[in-house]
Amino acid sequence: MDTESFGHKNNERADQLAQNTTKDTISVNIGLEILENNNIVKNYIIDKWQNMWTHCAHGQFYRNIEPKVSLYIKYEDKNRKKEVTVTRLRK
Repeated sequence: MDTESFGHKNNERADQLAQNTTKDTISVNIGLEILENNNIVKNYIIDKWQNMWTHCAHGQFYRNIEPKVSLYIKYEDKNRKKEVTVTRLRK
């Protein structure tokens, strides 16, 4: 048997196996996607944080101004020192 006909038979067999595998349907439940899990965790943390913020004895003046917690940056400046100072004054 020459190597050329042997290689041709192997290629045909490989093609046949590949076609057979594409006919099969596999259904697997993988649960939630990573982004969905991240959103669930983020919402849980924000809810806990909001509950603590709402019932905290301190910060009543600022709570009247900013009643809801959020992950959004409220102040940003190119000067890092100024940004840190403003953030610390808010506390």
